[in-house]
Amino acid sequence: MSSPGNFYHLGKFLVWIWHNHTQKKKIKYGDIIFKYPGWLFWAIGMGAGVLIIICGYYLLKLIKK
Repeated sequence: MSSPGNFYHLGKFLVWIWHNHTQKKKIKYGDIIFKYPGWLFWAIGMGAGVLIIICGYYLLKLIKK
């Protein structure tokens, strides 16, 4: 199992990547928390984390067949 902080940091990293690729002005990773609310990092991180866990589960099922 993952600690809840991993989902927060995963969401923060994904939002930072999205922001730097869609906006003209680049922002430092540490400054992203001042631009977006914390619940956004949690929501994105939990969604991505669940997708990673589900994909890993189905890949393991395919390997065992």
